[in-house]
Amino acid sequence: RYVGPSENRGENATVPIRKATLQPLIAWAVRLVNDFDPSTYQTAEDMTVKEMQALSGACIVLIAYLTGMRPKEVCSLRIDCLREVEGDDGSVRHEVHGVAFKNERDEDGRHVSEGRERPDPWLTIEQGARAIRVQQHLARVLGSTMLIAPSQQSDPDRRIAGLTPAHTNRRIR
Repeated sequence: RYVGPSENRGENATVPIRKATLQPLIAWAVRLVNDFDPSTYQTAEDMTVKEMQALSGACIVLIAYLTGMRPKEVCSLRIDCLREVEGDDGSVRHEVHGVAFKNERDEDGRHVSEGRERPDPWLTIEQGARAIRVQQHLARVLGSTMLIAPSQQSDPDRRIAGLTPAHTNRRIR
């Protein structure tokens, strides 16, 4: 079942991030997420736009890297996407529930551009779950039901701007 040619003939058009870039990027993201103290951030005014964008960007990098999600999949996560399931042996499995976009087809074989709920969740390690929990805190402070707060760039009165998939791709590159 898992060996041999794939039924999927789609090409991965995404240019991979070079190892020389990826290693320091992940190290920076881990440090930023691990150093975050949610007790110091209770309102949108407690953090500058640049601080929020850096922390949110770090969370997005870790979530994408540690789950294998694409930027659009990360940006479409809802705030309640993380489920932590305890096994009989006491171990914890971190499940990330969301919408998949690549190769999603309807009954007639047409691409479903809005994606579909993924039947099997993505899995992540504790560091990925921590990044999600930090981003959940940011989203709650901003009053968002989405994990990554929608872009508010059209509203100049907003202090904090969320990231769209396009902004996410540019920021990571």
